[in-house]
Parts: sequence; C-alpha cells; structure tokens
Amino acid sequence: MSHSTRGTLSVSNRTLNNTRESWGRTLDKATSNEDIMPIDNATQEPIMSPDQAEQPSLPRIIQSTMHRKLEPIDREIIFKGAAGWWLFFAFLHSTKLPCDEAAMVLHGNVDRERKILVRSVHKSGRILGIPLSGDLLKYIPEDLPASEPLFPKLYCDIEDPVYLEEQLNENLAVPSEFMQALLAAENRPLATLFSFRVTASRSLPDVVPQVGN
Repeated sequence: MSHSTRGTLSVSNRTLNNTRESWGRTLDKATSNEDIMPIDNATQEPIMSPDQAEQPSLPRIIQSTMHRKLEPIDREIIFKGAAGWWLFFAFLHSTKLPCDEAAMVLHGNVDRERKILVRSVHKSGRILGIPLSGDLLKYIPEDLPASEPLFPKLYCDIEDPVYLEEQLNENLAVPSEFMQALLAAENRPLATLFSFRVTASRSLPDVVPQVGN
C-alpha cells in the first residue's frame, strides 16, 4: 500500500518550537569565537555547481520509501537535475541538518568570516557553529537582511505550532517529491530528504560531484 511522501516528513510541534527558537535567537546573541561551540558534522568536499543543473520535466511521484543512504549515482542524479532546488539539496548534503531545521535558517545565521552556520541550543542557550564548506558558501547570496530566510519557499512565519507543522510539511513535500521524481526517472530506488542526513559524506569523498566537471 502506498502512502504520500508528506508522511515521511512528519515534523513534530516540539521539534518546530525548538527549531524556530534555535535559529531566531542567534540573531540577538553575541557570536565571538568564545561564544561558539564548533560541531564537526559537515562535509568540506566540493559539490556540483548549479551551472551543471539541468531542467528536467518529470512526473509527480508519491510513494513510501525508506530514509536510505544515497549512493554516488544517486547524488549525481540529484545534483545534476536539481534545478531550483540545487542550493537546498546542497545545504542538506553539506550541513547534515534535518530538513525542517534547514528550512528555517536565516541569512543572519550564516557567518561567512568563520565559515560556519550559527545556531543556539534551545535548552542550554549555548551557541553552536556548524561548519560550512567554501564551495557551498559561494552560492549563498550575500548582502541580504539578517532576518531574511535562506529558503523563502520553505520558510514558515507562523506562530501557532499546529499550523506551522502543517505548513512546513506541505512546503517540504515539494522538494522531497521532486528529488524522488529525479531518482525514479533513472530507475533508482526512492529516497527522502532525510537521506542526505544519513549519508556519510566523509566516507565517500571521491564520489561527491566536483565543481566545474
């Protein structure tokens, strides 16, 4: 029996409350080197540039699938056909953030000088620095307001956690189904946005698409 891909996202109210505060609160906090705890969970390898992305015309695919790891061929297919979702896929691949957290990132969370993504931990209030690769940073637009979402098509500015959960799941279903359509068009097993998170990028540095190739 098949299920909608929207069910694979299933963002909880508790997660959304933590996510909203984690990114928003960092804009009002100091971000000196002493304030930030580094997290070494992001790939530093280069990735395929958006210049290589093709504009596919694909059918809508809605099927259940496991959060499987992405193989080299999967990543090549996804980044080559990502089109307007290239930056979001690259962001998930590089930072290993959950897709709901990535959707709520603001430009003010991006520290270009130190090449990190700054966020606070909800319970402790500590500020964490998630490494950002140089290849990813150069494709993130500069000179935008700190309060501007990095992914405006996905970001949700809704206070009520119930409606926020519903809208965020709806928004994230779009890139999720697009990615699944890319894989299905090449007869590859389906995967979810969470697959970027469980793919151990450091263990496969030689298969990450190279910029300029």
